[in-house]
Amino acid sequence: METKSFTQHGKLMYLIFVPLIIINLNLFVQASANPGGQTKYYAILSLLFLLCLACFNKITITITKTTLSFSMGIGLIKKTYPLSDIKSCTPIKNNIISGWGIRRIQGGWLYNVSGFQAIELQFKNENKIIRIGTNKPDEVVAEVKKLLK
Repeated sequence: METKSFTQHGKLMYLIFVPLIIINLNLFVQASANPGGQTKYYAILSLLFLLCLACFNKITITITKTTLSFSMGIGLIKKTYPLSDIKSCTPIKNNIISGWGIRRIQGGWLYNVSGFQAIELQFKNENKIIRIGTNKPDEVVAEVKKLLK
């Protein structure tokens, strides 16, 4: 089996962070024209928003013969799980309270950049769950189940 990848882009992240970056850069330019302006604060905020956008603009799930892994954005946030450790993989719909980003949920962790669809991994030797957001949960689950047999 070749490697399968599933990428979901976080359109909401662009809608949130691009305007914030533009606004802060505009404020930076205006502040730099004034002596004693707060340029460093606007520069720091712009860089922070740019880093958030780079880290949360997409999530990619990669499945090989032996592992399921995911990475968010430019790859600063990534995890790999051996398929031999996975007990089950099921499609799931998150509720609005679960939200987006990286967060603790009941029984485990959620990694999500957009929407409410995800896969839920349960493990053989650990009593925890991992939810990974994807816009193709049924396809991801089908690939994993083929390899778990």
